[in-house]
Amino acid sequence: MAFGLLDGGRGAVAASIGLIGIALFSETGDADGLSNADRLASFQGIVWTTSGIVGAAGILVFTFLRTGNKVGNSDQIDFGTLPSLLKDKRIWLLMIIVLTAYVGYKITDFFPQYATDVMKMDEVTAGKMGTTLLICRPITAILVGIWADRFVKSKLISIFFALMLLEGLLFASGVINKEFAVVFTLNMLLTGIAIYGARALYFSLIEEGKFSLNQTGQVVGFVSIIGFTPDIFVGPISGYFLDNYPGFDGFRYIFLGLVICAVLGGIASYFFNSKGPITRN
Repeated sequence: MAFGLLDGGRGAVAASIGLIGIALFSETGDADGLSNADRLASFQGIVWTTSGIVGAAGILVFTFLRTGNKVGNSDQIDFGTLPSLLKDKRIWLLMIIVLTAYVGYKITDFFPQYATDVMKMDEVTAGKMGTTLLICRPITAILVGIWADRFVKSKLISIFFALMLLEGLLFASGVINKEFAVVFTLNMLLTGIAIYGARALYFSLIEEGKFSLNQTGQVVGFVSIIGFTPDIFVGPISGYFLDNYPGFDGFRYIFLGLVICAVLGGIASYFFNSKGPITRN
């Protein structure tokens, strides 16, 4: 529940910023008739607004987020336990789960561009599609977080990866085109549910893996070193395919990447806890 509420809160903030961006961009009128000066002015407004939000968040953290902990107290991490911790295969499986789910999360950023390039929607409509997906994130994360405590988390994540695999195959097949706008929206949301559900749960596997409380920081830190590298490579790799294979062909490669990640993530989550029923006693 805690991790679901955490990612749900992050998603709510992202969705709110998305709505503000769409509102600012829509004020300029018909998207098809926008001049470059209008687009620049809209984008500058979005940058100033989001920068202000980030700056305000920094002030709030500095002012209110004071834990009272001091360096050198009894809660200090013992790095001597790290080598033995890294011998645990669950660490590496969790790393694969986080990495593959996060690749999926980064790929959702390309749905608005898919809407304009393949579905032939205008930029404002495509932006609304992306914001709808952002709104889906907090709802999914919170509901999954509340509901999932009754189940084995790794089994549920396996189900989300299976749904991610199905949706990736559908998009990569090319059957979802401009003639099927409703189908595109539905499958975009299902992809988001699969990815956001996995993201809401993957760090809860620390509890399922029965890592001790004082190992939590080391586990999260080490897993994050590799798990969040998609921030570095997904953009350039996807950009390469979109530049060199215009239109749908470039997106096909991106969604094939989603398929590969769904398979790897599903296998990792299965082996993380391959014993026992899906429901907790």
